[in-house]
Amino acid sequence: MIKRIFSLFFAVLIAFSSVSIVSAVDDAYGVSTVAADDTMSKLDYLIRKFPHGKYWNHMGSSKNNPDGVTDTPCSSHSNCNYYGGCSCNSYNGTIQCMGYANQIAYEITGVDRLQYEESSTLDITKLRVGDIIREGGHSVCVTGVNGNKISITDCNYGARCIIRWVTVDKSWFTRVEYVLHCKNNNRTNTNVNFHDAYKTGNPPVVTPPSYDDDEGTTAPTNPSTPAEKGEIWRMEADSSLNIRKSADTSAEIIGSIPADALFNVYEKTADVEYVWARVEYNGTVGYSVLNYATYISGKYRTAELTDLKKSYNSNEGISLTWNELSGADQYNIYLYDTNGNLLDTFMSAENSYTIKDRPAGNYLVSVAATNSLTPSWVVEGVRKAVEVTQVIVKAQSLILRQTGMLEAGRAGPLTPTILPENTTDKSVTWKSSNTKIATVDANGLVRAVAPGIVVITCTSKQNAKLTASCTVTVRPSSVTTQQPTTGTTENSIGLKWTKSTGAAGYYVYRYDTSAGRYVKIAETRNQYYVDRGLKADTKYTYVIRPFAVVGSSRLDGNYKNFVATTLPSKVTGLRQTGSDTGRLKLTWNPSKTDVYGYVVYRYDAAAKKYVWLGVSYTNSYVATGSCATAGNYYVVASVKLSNGLAFSKPSDVLTGITGLDRPAARTISYNNSIRLAWSKVKYATHYQLCRVVNGRSVLIKTLPADVNYYTDANLRSGTDYTYFVRAVRVHNTSLNLYSSYLCIKTKTK
Repeated sequence: MIKRIFSLFFAVLIAFSSVSIVSAVDDAYGVSTVAADDTMSKLDYLIRKFPHGKYWNHMGSSKNNPDGVTDTPCSSHSNCNYYGGCSCNSYNGTIQCMGYANQIAYEITGVDRLQYEESSTLDITKLRVGDIIREGGHSVCVTGVNGNKISITDCNYGARCIIRWVTVDKSWFTRVEYVLHCKNNNRTNTNVNFHDAYKTGNPPVVTPPSYDDDEGTTAPTNPSTPAEKGEIWRMEADSSLNIRKSADTSAEIIGSIPADALFNVYEKTADVEYVWARVEYNGTVGYSVLNYATYISGKYRTAELTDLKKSYNSNEGISLTWNELSGADQYNIYLYDTNGNLLDTFMSAENSYTIKDRPAGNYLVSVAATNSLTPSWVVEGVRKAVEVTQVIVKAQSLILRQTGMLEAGRAGPLTPTILPENTTDKSVTWKSSNTKIATVDANGLVRAVAPGIVVITCTSKQNAKLTASCTVTVRPSSVTTQQPTTGTTENSIGLKWTKSTGAAGYYVYRYDTSAGRYVKIAETRNQYYVDRGLKADTKYTYVIRPFAVVGSSRLDGNYKNFVATTLPSKVTGLRQTGSDTGRLKLTWNPSKTDVYGYVVYRYDAAAKKYVWLGVSYTNSYVATGSCATAGNYYVVASVKLSNGLAFSKPSDVLTGITGLDRPAARTISYNNSIRLAWSKVKYATHYQLCRVVNGRSVLIKTLPADVNYYTDANLRSGTDYTYFVRAVRVHNTSLNLYSSYLCIKTKTK
C-alpha cells in the first residue's frame, strides 16, 4: 500500500509566501471590520470567511479563487503533488488538509509553519489556538481547548475539500504523528465554544453532493452487485489498495485497487489501527482498509433516524434513535434551524441521544457515523424535521428560607424554590419592606444598607397569588482590630479598630483564663481603648464587638478574637560570657513572650550618651572594639506592634572588657638561669608563665598583676628553652579573660 504523507519535510523544500489577515472581509460573507489583534475576533472572522460545510477550493469555476472558498467541491485531487501543485486547493507549498490547516494557523498567529516547534506527543495543556495537529495522515488546526475538549477546523474530513468547524474529545486523537506549536504564542487556549461562535454569522452548512457527475462515472468498474446495496468509495490519486482474503494485514493478497479507481464497500469494522471493509473491485471480493480512500455515496454510509416523532415536549427534550453502524465508534448529532443553519452539535458513543433545553420551535436534525481512525468517514445523513412544543406547567408552591443575616455594607442572594420542578415560568418579582435597611434586585440579591430588620418578599410572575417572605436581620459590620504602640506598656495594652458601618458603639471583651470565658471590660463610642493594670510580658486575647441601637433594642455585630501583648519587663541577667582579641560576648535572660528582637546599646564617651550598637534575635550578642577595652552596655527588648516597634525598659548597665593585649617580652640569659620580663597589660589581674618540658607546656608560675618578671634557675648551660606568657583577668566568679600567648625562645650560656 502506498501511503500519502504530507509533512514538514516536504514543506521546507519550497519557498513560502506571506498571507496576512485583512481588516475587512468580502461582502459575500457579510462581515465589515474585524479586530486583527483579538483572538475571538480573528476566529469569528475566519469562521465567516471559511464557513462550515463550504469547500476549500482555490480553483472553483473561475479557475482563480484566492480566498479558496466555493459552494462546490474540488473536481479532483489527481494533479496534487508534494510541492504544492494542485488543481483545486493548496497553500504555501502544502495541499489539501495540511494546506488548509497551515492557512488557518497563519491567519490566526501571523507566523509561518516553518517557524513552529514540533512535538511528537499531544499535550493538551500546552495547546494554543493556532497549533497544528497531524493525526493519522490528516491535519487539523486547533481553534480552542476546554478541559478535554479540543475545537478544531479542517477540510477533506468526509468529502473532497469540505470545511469543518467542530469540537471533539481528546480521545479522538489516537494516532498523533506530530504537533506543531507556534513559538511565543500566548493566545488563550480555554473556554472557546465554536458552536456559539458560528451561530453569530449563521454560516450555511452544505451537505456534500455525490461526486458521480464530477468524475463522469456513476458506478464501479465492475458493478456485479448493484451500487445501491452498498457504498461507493474512490481510491486516492496517489495510492493503491491491496485486497486481502481476510481483514488482517498479514492475510493473503487476492487483488488490488488502483489509484483513483471506484470500488464497492459493504461492511465496515475497525481494529486498533485501521477501518476494514468487505470490498468488491473488478469482480474481486475481499477485504481492504479504508484509511486512504474517500467515500462517494451509498446507503451503508449514513445513520438514519428511526422512531422519530413529529413533535416533542420542551420539558422532555428531543429523543433520537438511529441504526447502529458497524465500524462506528462515535456518532455526531446535528441540530439546525429550518433554514439549514447549524445551531449545535452533540456527540454520542451509543445509537441514541436526547437533545435537551431547546425552546419551542421547528428544527431539523440529522446523525452521522464517525470513526476516530478514519477522519474522512464523516458524512451527514438526511435531515428530518421535528417540532418542539411548549407545555405550560403552572407553579403550585413558592418557598423561601424564613430568616437571613447580613452585615451592613454586604450583599447576599436569596434563592426561591418553585414547585413542581418542571414549572414553565420560574421567574419571580422581589420587594423589600424597608429599602433604608436593605434593598433587593431583580435577581434576589439583597444588599444590606443599615442595621435593622427587614422583610424580603418574592412573588411568582406566573401566579401572583404565590408569595414567600424572608426576614433579614442587618447587623453592624465587623471590625478589624490592631495593637498600636500608643498605650502599650509593661502594664497596659492599647487597642484600636476600624469603624463599623451602622454601629452606635463598641463592646470590649477580654478573655478570662480562670473563668474560661470572655468578660466585658468596657463599652465605648470611640475606636480606641487602653486596658490597664496588666502583667508585663504577657499575652491577652480580646474581642471588639460593635452594636447598633434599633428602637428599644440593640443589634450586636459579629466579632473575631485578637491577641495582644504587654511589653516585656526590663531585660535581666546581662553578663559577659566570653571574649577574645577585640571582641566580647554578652548574654541575658530571654523574655517570656515572643519578642521581635533585642537592641544592644553601648556608651559613647565622645558623644556622652548611649548609642545603638546592634540587634540580636537571640539572647546573646558579640560586640567588637579595640583589644583590652572596657565599655558600658545595656539591652532592651522590642515588640512589633501594628504601627511600629515598642521597647521595654533598659537592663542594668554592665561593664564589659574585650580580650586582653598580649605581653611584650625581654630576656637575659645566664649560665644556669634565664631572667624573663614582659610588659604590663591593662586590666590584667595576674600572669601565667609556662615552660615546654618534654614537648608539653607546663605551668611553672602564676604572678600577680604588679609582677611582670621571673628568673628561672637551676637550668643547664648551653641549652635551648621555650616559654609562654599570657595575661589573665579574673572577670567574675564564672569568667576569666585571657590574652593570646607570648612565645619566648632563648638559650642559657
